[in-house]
Amino acid sequence: MRHPRIIYSTVPLLLLVAVLTAFLLTGLRSSHAVQNPSISLDMVTTGNTYDDVTNTMTLGTIDNCLSADPPGNSATHNHTVHIVIQNIEDLIGWQARMNYLGDQMRPSAVNFIPFTDNITGQNVSFVNLPIDPTTTTHRDVVTGISIPPGEPGPQTALIGSVYLAEQNFPISPDSPHKAVPDDASYNAPTGGVLAALTLQVLAGNAGNPSLFMNLDDDLPNGPGSDLQIFTATGIQTINVPVNQLGDGYHGEGATCLALDCVTQECPSVPETPTPTDTPPPTDTPTPTTPPTATPTPAATAAATPTPVRIPLTLTVNPTGTVSRDGFHVGLGGTLRCTAGHSAFLNVNAFQFVRGQVLLSAFGSASFNCNGIMQNWAVTAESFAGFFKSGHANVRVSLSTFGPAGIFDRTEIATQVRLRKGEPPPESPPESPPIFGPIGGTAGAVGGASVLALAAAGMTLGFVRVVRRNDRRDRDI
Repeated sequence: MRHPRIIYSTVPLLLLVAVLTAFLLTGLRSSHAVQNPSISLDMVTTGNTYDDVTNTMTLGTIDNCLSADPPGNSATHNHTVHIVIQNIEDLIGWQARMNYLGDQMRPSAVNFIPFTDNITGQNVSFVNLPIDPTTTTHRDVVTGISIPPGEPGPQTALIGSVYLAEQNFPISPDSPHKAVPDDASYNAPTGGVLAALTLQVLAGNAGNPSLFMNLDDDLPNGPGSDLQIFTATGIQTINVPVNQLGDGYHGEGATCLALDCVTQECPSVPETPTPTDTPPPTDTPTPTTPPTATPTPAATAAATPTPVRIPLTLTVNPTGTVSRDGFHVGLGGTLRCTAGHSAFLNVNAFQFVRGQVLLSAFGSASFNCNGIMQNWAVTAESFAGFFKSGHANVRVSLSTFGPAGIFDRTEIATQVRLRKGEPPPESPPESPPIFGPIGGTAGAVGGASVLALAAAGMTLGFVRVVRRNDRRDRDI
């Protein structure tokens, strides 16, 4: 029999006021986190469980080797493994760099929310394990995938995910909990599962004891595996060292034999040959003075214009609209960001009802910056309850991402007056980034960070939002 997990949607008014005031004024507590994170491939997932009654995630023993009995499977087939994390506090998102041989074993699909919470009707991973007290649900997850088509020889891939919407300490999971937990809505005492990864073993590999999937840093392929955590001063990136990245191995029809992919590269990187000096000739010719040539000035190459990076500008209109059914809040304002950068606008609206119940609405939009002042309009959808005409607290954040990993963010917290009326059409409209989607061909992945893109919440070809009831694996 399934027992419901009780989540209270009403709390005392003074507590709500204190929480909301701290939230809107960004009064943040320091986590005093001593970070020592590790990311590993768990090749045998037995023991990795999720209990939706207590909202608890548990890791069993992490196995880096998976053996298959002789003679093995000589046809193309799949194995599902887990990407797991341990010893982390205040996690926002993650990304994993994987190096491998495309004609032996390669990643083919990723399920970023592999467990089911039957109480909320959602799918979860460690990333969105906490329950948001404003919605009594798990957060949605934004994911990024860059996996090239399979080809023989060395290849590399990059995947990652972050939770959606505003960051704070309670919604950013810890494993294990801090001495004084930020939030009691979840538990992950031994670590958490970030994703279920489908590994495809290619035909003809029966008898191979050391098929490998190398979790790696940014050498030789960048960006590398890293994490984003929430701190009192904002988002911080942790580059996970290679000795804390647990690789995965598989023996197909043989006892699994792990390789050393820490002190050496897997696949191996060919050395650049050293040029050999040619000895001078034995006979020395009689020097002849050549005629003096008039030098020809070299042509000057035309410089490629680079957009001038400008500070982010963001305003919110003092009035907004609320639909007749109370589920849609229309907000707008102006913004300005560097031309050619992709941008993501994140809008939260809050309202008290009878001094006790906190209503919350969320909306977002992605678009391209044009370098001049742009009007924006976003419709926020209520998670629970009906918004009314009157005052509402609003928080709007603007995140932008440009070539070469340029990332900017600003936000504004204010109060607006809502009036009855249907929200206006959203603008700017969603569109692909000017500088093109980030991806890669066999053996090469674009140099932009999946985690930075996902953290900004943008949809750039391979970045998507995993909604609450999306239970499908992502085929590549």
